Amino acid sequence: MIRKVIPLLFLFLGNFVSAQVGIGTKEPNPASALDIVAKDKGILLPRIQLKSEQDKSAIVNPEESLLVYNTGSTSLVAGFYYWRDARWTQLLSGDNYIDTKNQTFTIEKDSNNIESLVITDTQGGKVFLAISAIAKNNTFVTNLVENQEFITKLGDNIEFVNHITNNEDFITNIVNELKGKY
Repeated sequence: MIRKVIPLLFLFLGNFVSAQVGIGTKEPNPASALDIVAKDKGILLPRIQLKSEQDKSAIVNPEESLLVYNTGSTSLVAGFYYWRDARWTQLLSGDNYIDTKNQTFTIEKDSNNIESLVITDTQGGKVFLAISAIAKNNTFVTNLVENQEFITKLGDNIEFVNHITNNEDFITNIVNELKGKY
């Protein structure tokens, strides 16, 4: 008898089970996995000390999109970070955006030892753009010479990047294009 009752019990209870979890609400939004409702409270995310952008010791095997708050006790500044492409990436805030008016362009190696075009603002904020993503080897480089003629020649990606970093119109365009994306 008990073998017949248990499956029936699960069958009837299945109608009351919901895939959504609600905190502070009896009816969580059906489009969400977690619905938190509060009038005077916030969500407190895990606060950890990240040692570097590639730190896997604070959280073992982090999953893509994992969100934490770094306490900032190391070389990484305090703030919200998420795990993406095997590294911690800081979320953009008013304190860490790139100043689009006072920037410098250099060529440096990023944390993965990849040669990159680096845009640095006056507050030290940096955006790394891999040179290999900007221009492949043997790229055609066009220069405007003093007599207003264009000269196009085959060059490497470093020559291409050096050319564009000395072009004020290009600098303005790339900064405007990247604004709000990094």
